[in-house]
Amino acid sequence: DGTKLLTGHRTNYLKLWDIESGSVIFRSRLSTGAKSGRDKNSGFDCQRAIFSPDENVIATIVDGRAARILDARTGKLLQELVHDDVVNDLNFSSDGRRIVIAYQGDAAIVWDTRTGEKLKTYEKPFHSDYSGHPGITKALYSPDDSKLLLVGHYGIGLIDLSTDEEWGNSLFEMPIEHTIFSQDSNYLIISHQSVFDSEGTHVWDLKSGKFASRNAGYLQSKNGIAGKRPYLALWDE
Repeated sequence: DGTKLLTGHRTNYLKLWDIESGSVIFRSRLSTGAKSGRDKNSGFDCQRAIFSPDENVIATIVDGRAARILDARTGKLLQELVHDDVVNDLNFSSDGRRIVIAYQGDAAIVWDTRTGEKLKTYEKPFHSDYSGHPGITKALYSPDDSKLLLVGHYGIGLIDLSTDEEWGNSLFEMPIEHTIFSQDSNYLIISHQSVFDSEGTHVWDLKSGKFASRNAGYLQSKNGIAGKRPYLALWDE
């Protein structure tokens, strides 16, 4: 609701702040817990912290190895989702009941946020990819939860969640920098990081399965706003 702010600290704590008053609502220690096999008193780092869509829980990546689900009111640990691999990214489904976690070893796992149960594992979703890069770098549900996007360094894969089968995939010559869905889930925008890529931004029409347009430049996404650097761009659907 825009009234709170999450900050992660290298001093082993996650803090939730009230923006208006500047006061700390809670401070949660970033221990990965007993499941991780790590000494709970050793140093930890919070690499990502996000609210669930209903803002009732918070998900964090701790020390690159564990994902934790916290109560957003108290900071109490609800679930610890431990998998024997480095965590690259995590995101909630729109109802907050599932969370997808992208791992460095070319796998993405969907977890039940209430029970901590593994629901589904997706392994190596791209037909081919360049070696030597950090597995699945991003995993994201479409706004309507109909598709699951898995992003690699050079490739993307889309899973149709109604059939649990791959809907489509694409490989690119340049590393992928940003991806974002349109709010209606009908389009996926993809951009690359190289200044030498003359077609740096692509719009994938998810209704037809075809690329709607290819545009030079870059895409930056902040708070769901998509644009091109150093100027903003709008496309007519």
